[in-house]
Amino acid sequence: MNLIFLSIKQDHLKELEAISKESLPNESCAILLGEINHKNQHTVKKIIKMESSVQTSDYFEINPINLLDVYMKSKDMNLDVIGIFHSHPSMAFPSKTDLLYMEINPVIWLIYSTTELIFRAFLLDEERKINKVTINEVKE
Repeated sequence: MNLIFLSIKQDHLKELEAISKESLPNESCAILLGEINHKNQHTVKKIIKMESSVQTSDYFEINPINLLDVYMKSKDMNLDVIGIFHSHPSMAFPSKTDLLYMEINPVIWLIYSTTELIFRAFLLDEERKINKVTINEVKE
């Protein structure tokens, strides 16, 4: 797989950190809207905070109707759903549950560790191999 890059503004990262802290001790979630260019560069333009339909520190779950609504709205904004964000109260690596959902949501998965205070991003390829995505933090 080619190198994949996720460009995201510092303000967006701060917003995601705040969303994570608001949800503690549970996982939080959001959808990343943006653009993808031909060089595997994914650029975040907007964050849509989502409510998890379960309140647990083990996983998150987005209501399918709410998720579909975000996909429809993204088209109206001329943006693509380029990623799914969620927090972990542990290390920032995909869990077994994440891997299952990564298969049906083939976008970048951005994970924030509320214990390590670090972001990591991943994309599952066609062979079910987890590929690390390079995060480019964009200064305003």
